[in-house]
Amino acid sequence: MTTRFQGAEFVRLKRESFVQEKARSLPQPPEPPKAPPPPPTMEVDVAEATTAPPPQMALPRINVPLRAAGGAGGFLGSGSTATATGTRDSEAVPTMIPQADYPRKAIMRNLEGSVKARITVGVDGSVIDVEILDSSDRMFELPARKALYKARFRPKTVNGEPVEATVVYDYEFTLAK
Repeated sequence: MTTRFQGAEFVRLKRESFVQEKARSLPQPPEPPKAPPPPPTMEVDVAEATTAPPPQMALPRINVPLRAAGGAGGFLGSGSTATATGTRDSEAVPTMIPQADYPRKAIMRNLEGSVKARITVGVDGSVIDVEILDSSDRMFELPARKALYKARFRPKTVNGEPVEATVVYDYEFTLAK
């Protein structure tokens, strides 16, 4: 049957009464991988342990004061003094300096800075007091003070006994590049 309209011709087809369906099936599973061959056996010769006496050495006794520099970057006077007789004097050395909160204004302005502080360290290694000596910008002072109060030190020792001490520390604020 054909119907004519202005400018277009439509042909109506008769619909098929059944739909052809394709049968689906799962693919065959792959073969399991073969087990690798066992490693070759190795024969190891075991030598019997010998017990030899330690060598005898005569060491001279020297009673000379020794000076060793400490590895605390930023500290003034971080060395220790020891003598061969066993007395040991050492300066207060930091064992843990926490990371200070970076001021938001400094991050927004892309500023870096430093704070120089005098720290009083107790006999147990805790920080008793922090005095700000100098800073590149006042916005760095409070975060540095808060971080330094949480710091831990190995206390100063005199004749092997821990004593209260003061140290000067430069706290640096640097942005990641």
